[in-house]
Amino acid sequence: MSKILAMGVAVLDVIYSVDTYPLEDSEVRASSQRVCRGGNATNSLVVLAQLGHECSWAGVMAEDRDAAYIMEDLSQHRIDMRHVVRVSDGRTPVSSIITSRSGSRTIVHYRDLPELEFDEVVIQAIVKFDWLHFEGRNIKETHKIMKAVRQQAADLQISLEIEKNRDGIEALSEFADHVFFSKGYMQTCGFDAPEKFLLEKHERYAHADLYCAQGEEGLHAVDKDGRQYFNCANNDITVVDTVGAGDALNAGLIHGCLQGLPMTRRLELACRLAARKCSQSGFDAINIKGL
Repeated sequence: MSKILAMGVAVLDVIYSVDTYPLEDSEVRASSQRVCRGGNATNSLVVLAQLGHECSWAGVMAEDRDAAYIMEDLSQHRIDMRHVVRVSDGRTPVSSIITSRSGSRTIVHYRDLPELEFDEVVIQAIVKFDWLHFEGRNIKETHKIMKAVRQQAADLQISLEIEKNRDGIEALSEFADHVFFSKGYMQTCGFDAPEKFLLEKHERYAHADLYCAQGEEGLHAVDKDGRQYFNCANNDITVVDTVGAGDALNAGLIHGCLQGLPMTRRLELACRLAARKCSQSGFDAINIKGL
């Protein structure tokens, strides 16, 4: 299988399940609470490791107890961490997540930790991977890293997740072969139809395959030749936990590309994998048979 490196953040997730989302200034009782490792890039890596790939994470970790918990979890999932930078200044990021039976998910995120900088990355080492995946964040430093990678390894496959509308984020697309847009980002760009959104982006980034997930509505894509694709979501499941469904979907797309699958099959695999994630709590032992 392939060697994959993902750059992003790792987070401690504290997840509360409630019957209905609480009104402001009210008090509700949670039916359950669990604490787990989170973070888009690390979630995707855990799925990719279960699919048989050799996975590494590059990011910043604090020196506190929560960081030790996250490092232990990643070690159990065979995620290599030699590219992780440890710092004593700051605390592990925490996301408090409220999920309701209706499928809604509300996140309150706290962060007091620096992010990975260009000078902390050994470009000569990371260009030896088969695939690099970047979270679209920390734009200035990420742009430097992606540019340096592209200059040294023109044929290295690079994917980019654009989830939130951060200043200058689309400049990172210049260096990516695959761009994963979120539904929320599409909407902040003034679009309500993924087909129109992706075709507009294709005019600017024709060098890349572009994807836009729509949650329970499915997954849209436009390839380098401007051809449009769609795969409906698998809604014939009992939804247990939607946290990280998009990260599982991204992992499915990366895996499909590395397997050389055509676009239609890629989308189908990604949607199935995201559905299987939604049918269970957490990321342990996702059923990957028959994908």
